[in-house]
Parts: sequence; C-alpha cells; structure tokens
Amino acid sequence: MISPLLAIACSAANSAVTNPCSLLTREDVAREVGGDAAVGQRVQAIGEREQRLCTYRVSTALGTVLVYLGQGRPPHGAGVDASGATEVRGHNYVSIGAQNPNDTFPPIALRLAQQAIKRADGR
Repeated sequence: MISPLLAIACSAANSAVTNPCSLLTREDVAREVGGDAAVGQRVQAIGEREQRLCTYRVSTALGTVLVYLGQGRPPHGAGVDASGATEVRGHNYVSIGAQNPNDTFPPIALRLAQQAIKRADGR
C-alpha cells in the first residue's frame, strides 16, 4: 500500500528536475535503511498523469522506500511524522515514505528528504 502522503495529485512540470529517481541513488537509500536497495523504479502515483514517484525495494522490514517529487505547496505541509518526511525548497518539495514505516523510519526519511531536496534544487 502506498502512503497517502505520497498518493497525491500534483504536477511538477515547471521543476528543473522532473525525474524523482535522479534525486537519490540506491546506495543513498541502502546506507540510510541499513540494508540493500534495488535500483529505483519510476512509477505513476494514484490520480496523476506524470511519473512523479520513485520506488526502491529494500531488504529491510520497510519493504519499499518511496520518493515523491512535487511542485508548489505540499498538501500536508513540510516536516516529519510517523509515515515519513517532506522537505520544501523554492517551488519543489520531496516526500519520503515507506511501504511499512516503523518507529525508526522518521529520522531516516528526514535525512533522505534533505538529501533529495538539495538535488531537486540543483545544489
């Protein structure tokens, strides 16, 4: 099941970076989750026309780590909660979630979101 945080309807057509799989490497994800990660797969989120979501299958209990690249204001705001993290910079935002988030996931999601938003912003 995809986290509701990530299954949102938003377009990022004006974003400098449009491929969410270019924001994190499988090594980035593997290092943070403390396991192995497959190459990211670009997919389309529910209710969207563009492929704004990247999924990384991981060898830990998280199952899959999800990276969503959006533009404008995130519908649920920025910050960290039990299901993941959202970081905003300029007109871009990145939301990180997991198939099976647990109590150790929020700080992992925050670190991944911070790294991804820097790349989305070209910094």
